[in-house]
Amino acid sequence: MKRRAILYSADCEEKRFDGYYFRNQLPFVPELPLSGEKDDAHTRRRAEYSLQDAFLLRLMMEFVDHGGVAIDAAQYSAGNAFHHLALASERVGRDHDVWLVFIQNRPGELDFAPRALCAGCLDEIPALIRDKSDPSDPPRVVLVNASGASRFVLNRADEFGILREGEARPVWLIEETR
Repeated sequence: MKRRAILYSADCEEKRFDGYYFRNQLPFVPELPLSGEKDDAHTRRRAEYSLQDAFLLRLMMEFVDHGGVAIDAAQYSAGNAFHHLALASERVGRDHDVWLVFIQNRPGELDFAPRALCAGCLDEIPALIRDKSDPSDPPRVVLVNASGASRFVLNRADEFGILREGEARPVWLIEETR
C-alpha cells in the first residue's frame, strides 16, 4: 500500500508520521524503492507499506496516546507485538479480544527500567502481570486492545478499498503483502 493508504488505515496525521520516520521511530522498516537516490521526501512518498505496518503504527499510537508510554517504549511494544499476539491467539481463540500488556518496573540503580511485553485475554492479564513482575514493587502496566486496533485498521483499509473481500482475521494472522 502507498503512504496515503497507511496514513488513512492507521489514522495517523502526515506530520506525525514524518516525525516518526525522520527520527527512526516507526515500529517497522519502510520498504523504499530501489534507486540510488538519497532518502528524501520524494523517495519516502514512494515507499511501500503493508497492512501489518498500519497495524503496528496504530498499536504504537495507542500506547503513546492512551497509555502515556514514551515513544521508544511504544516502538518496542509495537515492534515486538506479532510474536506475542500469535501465541495468545492460539491460546485464547477468536471468542475473546486479545490485549497487549506492557509492564515496566521502576528504574533500578542504573536508571534502567526493566520492561516486559505479553499478550492474552482480560482473564489472563493478572496472572501475566504476576509472572513478569516483583509483587513487592508494583510495576506500571499499560493495556492496549490489539483486537480492537486490528478491527480499526481493517475497517479503515476496507473503506480505502485495499482489503481483500471477506477478510476478517486479526491483522497479525494475515500474510504480509505490500
